[in-house]
Amino acid sequence: SLPLLTDLQTQLKDYQTAINNQFQPKTERFSFVSFHQAYGYEEFVEGIRPKIADNGQMTYSVEQGAFLKLCERAKDDPNHRYAMLIDEINRANVSRVFGELMSLIEPSKRVGQANALSVNLAYSHKPFSVPSNVDIYATMNTQDHSLTPLDMAFRRQIGRASCRERVF
Repeated sequence: SLPLLTDLQTQLKDYQTAINNQFQPKTERFSFVSFHQAYGYEEFVEGIRPKIADNGQMTYSVEQGAFLKLCERAKDDPNHRYAMLIDEINRANVSRVFGELMSLIEPSKRVGQANALSVNLAYSHKPFSVPSNVDIYATMNTQDHSLTPLDMAFRRQIGRASCRERVF
């Protein structure tokens, strides 16, 4: 009966470990956005958002957008790659969406690179650099000629990205 108890104890420990791991917060290493004509810097990088307090009063605060949130996670986890997935990139005004980050997305301008750059963000005025472990993947419908053409500066950034990867 002692081996049976030992076996049951082992199974109970395995079960408890599995239950504990199930409820551990999982870090997503990607973020997905779909650009559209009204999509802007405020959603992608940072913007001012209204908040309703418990007393019903409206206040405003600077909130991080999808790209900044992803970069924060990537900065805290330098041993893993992170991906920003952008669908329909040519549907938005890319220069307006990226703002001052246009210069930072180039691989040679990332944190830890020889030509690393940092900028102060538009709303929070906090310094920001793109971590080296963040990749940007974008899709666009090249057949849709009614859409806003990609900004020439952004096209240059794409051209500087590796032809093999098409990642910036």
